[in-house]
Amino acid sequence: MITVIAEKPSVARDLASHLKANNKQQGYFEGNGYFVTYAFGHLVGLAAPEEYGYASFSKSALPMLPSEFKLSVVPELVNGKRQESKSARAQLSIINKLFNQSEEIIVATDAGREGELIFRNIYNYLKCRVPFKRLWISSLTQQAIADGFSNLQNGKDYDNLFYSAEARSQADWLLGLNATTAITIANQNRTILSLGRVQTPTLCLIIQRYLENKNFVKTPYFVVKGFFEKDGIRFVANSDQYKDRTQVPNVQSIQGNPFQITEATKTTVNENAPLLHDLSSLQQLANKKYGYSADEVLKIMQVLYESKYITYPRTGSRYIGDDIFKEIPLLLSKIKSSGILNDAQKFYISKALTGELNTRSVNASKVTDHHAVLVTDYFPEISKLKENQKNVYNLVLQRVLEAFSAKAIKDKTKIILTHPTIQLKATGSIIKQNGWLEVETLFNPTKKNTEKDNEEQEDENDSLPPLNIGDVIVNNKLEILSKETKPKPFHTEGTLLQAMETSGQEVDDEELRETLKDIGIGTPATRASIIETLFSRKYIVKEKKYLVPTELALFIYSHLQALEICKVDLTGKWEQKLNEIASGKITKDIFDVNIRKFTERIVGNILALQSVFENAAIPGLTKSNTKAEILCPKCKKSNLVEGKSSYFCAEVLQKNCNFSINKVIAQYNLTENIIKELCLKKKSSLIKGFVSKGNKKFEARLLLTDDFKIEFAFDTKRK
Repeated sequence: MITVIAEKPSVARDLASHLKANNKQQGYFEGNGYFVTYAFGHLVGLAAPEEYGYASFSKSALPMLPSEFKLSVVPELVNGKRQESKSARAQLSIINKLFNQSEEIIVATDAGREGELIFRNIYNYLKCRVPFKRLWISSLTQQAIADGFSNLQNGKDYDNLFYSAEARSQADWLLGLNATTAITIANQNRTILSLGRVQTPTLCLIIQRYLENKNFVKTPYFVVKGFFEKDGIRFVANSDQYKDRTQVPNVQSIQGNPFQITEATKTTVNENAPLLHDLSSLQQLANKKYGYSADEVLKIMQVLYESKYITYPRTGSRYIGDDIFKEIPLLLSKIKSSGILNDAQKFYISKALTGELNTRSVNASKVTDHHAVLVTDYFPEISKLKENQKNVYNLVLQRVLEAFSAKAIKDKTKIILTHPTIQLKATGSIIKQNGWLEVETLFNPTKKNTEKDNEEQEDENDSLPPLNIGDVIVNNKLEILSKETKPKPFHTEGTLLQAMETSGQEVDDEELRETLKDIGIGTPATRASIIETLFSRKYIVKEKKYLVPTELALFIYSHLQALEICKVDLTGKWEQKLNEIASGKITKDIFDVNIRKFTERIVGNILALQSVFENAAIPGLTKSNTKAEILCPKCKKSNLVEGKSSYFCAEVLQKNCNFSINKVIAQYNLTENIIKELCLKKKSSLIKGFVSKGNKKFEARLLLTDDFKIEFAFDTKRK
């Protein structure tokens, strides 16, 4: 028998169908000489400090540097205590049984660094010695699965990828647990303050932008704006900035005066089509356009991937190889006849995408584990997709059409209008060839270009009349605009993702950003979870679309900002080393030695701050973030804390209590008063406005049961 192991049950089901292993058993499928089983993501991970004999949050235990790492079954929280997950243990037993009955294993976990780690941890924990091969695919269509099984790879070819994943996992354990323990001890165990290899420099990016904005000193300046007209074409021209109002000419005295054209230049500009999407660029665009969080976009993409509609989502490449490019004409033809486009979009494919295709996104040397995100030839019924799924799918589809379209060609004109007392500049842009820009119009016919800010759109004219050097034109009106310099806005999730991608360097050029990916913070697959961790740690909150640090985060930053753990470029260099391990350029041992030395150093640096923390008033997590303090009804030790989607006991952070109440129940937003009433009296007042799964409104009371679960209670109707 051959065992195929997938990362999730849904993927295992698709693989089993292809292999005709249709006999469903508990935890696996069987048939046609195959067992097809699955994990639930991580079933096995690095053991907790206690399993090495390190005392919990003890100064004597620091630094915790195991000579060899142990693997253990992932834990779960039961009655406020961490213990081995029963479901994970049960599935591991099934996998172990199947491995022992097999002469070969086919690894079908997600084809990437984390997927490799998931399998190898299981394999090593079970002390399995059965030889294995690798199924490496970028989509879950039947054709892709068939091609993958026809071209199975030697499992050993992915050893370096595993070593990179293992190094990442162990580095996060070493630095995260040691630094978190050290800072918690330094602040006398008043509350757990979490630090991490990636989360801390990411938080610093948010805080640095926040402080830069808050500390920004606005500087006033003045601009003269002139209004002109010739041959029925109206246009505007602007002066350079004047720092002082007294420097501005008396515009009243020159109203209606002639201006001479002293410079007139026209240049042809080619705007190449954008690159195809990787996960990060798609997250950035979806955040900007729809306000979706990075985590939300990743989850939507995963659903679309498992539904076979798009290729592998967790890719860090925006390129495809020549082999995939050969399939693009057929894919475009299938898109055209699929029924997912309107007539204008179909006509565009017929007109613009049947000739020579743009090859900017074709570069095999820049394809990493996976190529850029594409739609597959397995098309959804758009009307049956959820709104957010439809939006993300259309972003992928739109980019596929844009990427292979021709360049856009614009004529850009610049003229200088001169008067003895002032000089004005006017610019205009005329599109000579729409090229890829036409796709944006076809998908968003009512929306203007969102890439430019409002001022830039105001200052550029759609067109300028024909003017030559020496021509004279009279101005219709001059006005003085009083303006101020503006700070950079707080980070959104989209701009933060871009900053993480470039280790904080501000780079507008797409291709230059691509070259910086090796020194980015985290990976496209992990950045969303890092941002979610910052939310869960109460380090950041969202105000409208912006990410804002909490008092707790600002407190930590104020004391740690000088330490190396906050340095974004250092974390970027670590990520670069992990990529070098994956490519075989360096060994894991070199990285491990450096991380251990750094961990020892950072622990000492943090513990040295103990006197600073002793008398500090730490804002934060042990106090309720709600207006009224609500005592936890379960442990009766701490107050409830308001989180992003629930109220939870502050003891959750110390793993001592697991009580929580969702903010929204049956589509009704619970108020703080309802939460308080429920915790004190174990029963709420009658609530009107619940909505059932059948979309019907109903009224009920909420009950807090003896085992601290929430149930509905319905009043008996009076006759």
